[in-house]
Amino acid sequence: MRLGYWVSEKKSKKLNFEDFAILCRNAGLELVKLDLDSSIEDQGPFDLIIHKLTDVLAKVGEGYDTAKQRMQRFQDFTEKHPECIIVDPLDSIYKLLDRYEQYKVVQQCDLLGSHVFTPSFVELTTTDVETNKRKLKEANIQYPIVCKPTVAHGSQFSHQMLLVFNDSGLKDIQPPCVAQTFINHGARLYKLFVIGENMRLVERPSLRNFAAGDHETIFFDAHDVSKPYSCHDLNVLDEINDQGPVQPDLKKMQALSDDLRSLLKMDLFGVDVIIDCDTERYAVIDINFFPGYEGVPEFFHLLLKLAQKLVMERKRKDITCGTNNNDETDVCVLQLNSAIQDVHPRIGTNGHLSLPQDGSYKRLKLCPRENGVQALDVTQTRFDSDHLNMGQPPQRPAATTTVVTNGNNQGLACTCMASSGLCDDVGVSSSQELENGLSGVRSNGIIVGDIDRQLL
Repeated sequence: MRLGYWVSEKKSKKLNFEDFAILCRNAGLELVKLDLDSSIEDQGPFDLIIHKLTDVLAKVGEGYDTAKQRMQRFQDFTEKHPECIIVDPLDSIYKLLDRYEQYKVVQQCDLLGSHVFTPSFVELTTTDVETNKRKLKEANIQYPIVCKPTVAHGSQFSHQMLLVFNDSGLKDIQPPCVAQTFINHGARLYKLFVIGENMRLVERPSLRNFAAGDHETIFFDAHDVSKPYSCHDLNVLDEINDQGPVQPDLKKMQALSDDLRSLLKMDLFGVDVIIDCDTERYAVIDINFFPGYEGVPEFFHLLLKLAQKLVMERKRKDITCGTNNNDETDVCVLQLNSAIQDVHPRIGTNGHLSLPQDGSYKRLKLCPRENGVQALDVTQTRFDSDHLNMGQPPQRPAATTTVVTNGNNQGLACTCMASSGLCDDVGVSSSQELENGLSGVRSNGIIVGDIDRQLL
């Protein structure tokens, strides 16, 4: 398996991606950092690419030509190679770059209306106080309000926020921004970190409780008040008057993680959740693509498992089957990527078949093929994931196609790989080219045979 990745130099050092490279190497995987300033096609092929291109996307929005060229190379590669898995798809990430659009997406969450909500919000695009007062009223937003820059990622200003307590404070608004009702949450923020199906919950400091009134606007950087070891005046609760934090329910957090993962169609993201001191409902106040995962020491192990799982699922989906014209027998074709298709261009694919998660299946039948490929009967009650470990893309092998049979020679399973060493568990045991009609018995009892090359 070959993995590509791109993160900024700063994030690479912060996460220590060298540790991930070692982990991948020990698992028999190759990890390659992409060079966005040169052809990605020349750096491939890749089974999967992990990235955080939000900084590049922000530069594109600011009009930087270099950033535009980098994104164009990346998009050209992904469009040309749909078989390469992208973690996560750009279409999903675009939804998170704008806070106003992000909150609109969260409003589609299935759990809204039960124990989950997003505080009332509105986009403000002017400094005109009267216009903003009207917009806040129409959106049913109550003081105090927190104002956040519309741009959620890739800018040094993304975390510069302010807390407004009354109408007179609206003169401090810095558009474009999103104004949102502030929810008292006992100075506790819960970071919900998602890595595929896995969720990890980390507690962080946050803003103390506030009430509307005759107060000056408070300007703050979110990083200063919500980092693991933040110790800011804004974090300190009034022990006499303030309600303390509500402890989270892990089942509810897992349900929220699953719902948002399905909604966003993403595998690497973080969710900022606060719990209303009064109602004990869960408020989603921010979503970040590929966060820092601070407080998740096993992150790289979970990331590796995610990559392996995604590639394995793609390979299972790309098992295709066809029959001969008289529909009497079946042939199973492993078409895992363009390199395999290039090896056997006449086998190709005529449909996709999703196998059960446990990898088991019985007799497979699909529509007849039109190119006259000889069909073989497939009788297999177990197809373990190890059998799909294709390794590196092959060189063009000899013009034979290897089949394996069971002990009584009644069932055939086609590996569609000749003497290449691929699929070794079910393929040939040596690099010797099989001649027409020749078969041999491996030490594990599997019989290796040959089908008529003229039909390929």
